[in-house]
Amino acid sequence: MKSNNTKIRKTLALLFDMFQSHNKLSITDIMKLLRCNRTSAYNYLKRLENAGYVFKKIQENNRTFYSLVSTDDQIPELISYTPMTADVLRKFAIIRELQNGPIKKDTFRNHFTIYKSEEIHDGDGRIPLDIKITQYYNLLNDLLNEGEIVLNAADQKYYLTGKSIPLQIRLHEDNLINLQIKLSTINAGIPYYEQLQELYSKINILLGNLDHDTPNVQNYLIYGKKMNGLSASSVQLNKITDCDYKNKILCITYFNSHNDTLTSYIATGMIIYSVEKDKFYLLGAEYPDGIVSSNQRHTIIDIANITHVYNIDAVHTCYHSAYFQTMFDDMFSISVEPPTKVIVAFERAANIERKIKYLQMQRKNARVQIQDDTILYTDKISGLADFAQYLRQFGRSAHVITPLSLRERMQKSVELSLTRYKEDSECSKLL
Repeated sequence: MKSNNTKIRKTLALLFDMFQSHNKLSITDIMKLLRCNRTSAYNYLKRLENAGYVFKKIQENNRTFYSLVSTDDQIPELISYTPMTADVLRKFAIIRELQNGPIKKDTFRNHFTIYKSEEIHDGDGRIPLDIKITQYYNLLNDLLNEGEIVLNAADQKYYLTGKSIPLQIRLHEDNLINLQIKLSTINAGIPYYEQLQELYSKINILLGNLDHDTPNVQNYLIYGKKMNGLSASSVQLNKITDCDYKNKILCITYFNSHNDTLTSYIATGMIIYSVEKDKFYLLGAEYPDGIVSSNQRHTIIDIANITHVYNIDAVHTCYHSAYFQTMFDDMFSISVEPPTKVIVAFERAANIERKIKYLQMQRKNARVQIQDDTILYTDKISGLADFAQYLRQFGRSAHVITPLSLRERMQKSVELSLTRYKEDSECSKLL
C-alpha cells in the first residue's frame, strides 16, 4: 500500500505541474500526459480538488476543459516526497550488496566495514559505512520491516525482494547455453509453449545463433502479443462444460477447415490447450455412423469452431482413459495420426548429446543409446511434420533410420541421409 501511495503522490505532483504550465487541460489531455484511462484521469483530478485546489470548467467546441484558478503556495501533503537522507543512502548501499545474490545472515555483516574505534577500512573489498554497529543493525531491521529485504527461514539467507530496486540476475554464458538447450527440446502442446519459444529466440540472439529460416525469429519479433485463445473459445467451452461431457456422448455441430458445417457424435477423451497455436482442441472418439454403431475414429476439433453442443443419454468411458493418455503422450504436436516408431542417429557432440538427453526427458517413450561416435534416439511419435521441423536444427548431423514411406514424408521438412547399420543393431528392425 505504501508503494502505491508513493506512485499516486508522484502522479498528482506531475498533474499539478501540468496545470501550472498549461492554461487549460481536457480529460483527453490528462489521459495522454499521464498515460492512463478516462476513469483514472477523473480520479486524479478529484484528488487534487480534495487536496484544496479549485478548477474552473470551460466549454469550447463541445469539449470540456479544466483550468486551475486557485492554488496554495505549498504543494499539499498528499503529493509531498520523502526527503533524501543519509540513512536512505546507507540502506541503498546495503541493498546493492544483495543484488549479487542472497547472502547468509551470519556472514552478511562481514561484507561491510562499520566504523568504530577498533575497526578501520583495510581495503579488502568490503563496503565502508560511516555508522556504528548498532545503527547498522537498526538499518537492517528497517529494511526487513519495510519489505525491501527478507530473511529466508530455511537457509537463513537475506534476499532482495525487488520492491524498490529491480532485481538484477547475472547469468554466465554456460548457464545461458544450458537454458538454450533445454528450451530447444520443448514440444508443441505443452503449457506456455509459445512464450518459451519466444524466450528461446531471445537467448539465441544473445548467443549469436540467429537463424532467419526458423519461425522462432518471428516469434521474437512479435514478442508481447496478447493471447486471445481463451476469450475466443470461452463461449464454446462453456457449451461443452455445461454438458456432462465426461460421462455422456456429445452431439456437436461445428465447421471444419473448409468451412463446411458438420454434426458428429463424439465421446470426449481430452480437452487440450495448445499454447503454440493459442487454441483449445477437443480430442475424442467420433461415431461417424451414429451411436448405434461400434465403428469409431479419432478426431480433433478446434473448439472455437463449435456452434452447438448437447449431450445425449449414451454414456462413455473415454474421458482421460489410458488410451487417450497414451495418444497424448505420443503427440509431438496436435495430431491424431497413428504413432510411428522412429530411430534417428545423431553425430555425437557435446551440445547435441545434451539436447537429445533433454528431449528424452520430455518424451515418455523415448530411449537413447550411445554407440561410439553415434547417438541413437528411438521414439514413438504422432505428428511427424512437427518432429521433422524440430530435426532441422541438427542439419546433416541427424540421419533418420526409418521405412521409405516415412522418409518421404519427412524429407520435405528436413535434409535426411539414410545410414544402414549392421543387422544386429537396434535400428535394423526398421530397415
